[in-house]
Amino acid sequence: MEVRINMGGVMARDERINSLVKDIRNELRILGAVTARGLALLTSDGVTLYSDMSPELQERLNVFIPGFPALGVGSNITVNIGERALIIMRVSEKAVLAVFTDQRVGVVLARMSVLINKFGEELDRLVETSEGGS
Repeated sequence: MEVRINMGGVMARDERINSLVKDIRNELRILGAVTARGLALLTSDGVTLYSDMSPELQERLNVFIPGFPALGVGSNITVNIGERALIIMRVSEKAVLAVFTDQRVGVVLARMSVLINKFGEELDRLVETSEGGS
């Protein structure tokens, strides 16, 4: 059973995803890599599991979904939008993380790389569970 939670523009499929995103956000905040909003978690097929991005930013992100399967784990796409950057990284075999940040791109990429080792397997299990409908 799929559960979608909408909390004031924040979309998540279930509480397990919310909990994991909270942990990821805390890791990214260590170096100021992410602010209160500007985070999305998607499957490698482009299904949004969590997003607190604005509709306009989500639209920008959606343009890159067809390229997700070609990304290897740790590969990224970086797009400058004004003074900020949208960084899209494959963080596991089955998950892609997008971060909208005003921090230096290299700093954020380094922090996101840490997430691969810390959360990669858990993200893959979460995607499998989500796709399985439980």
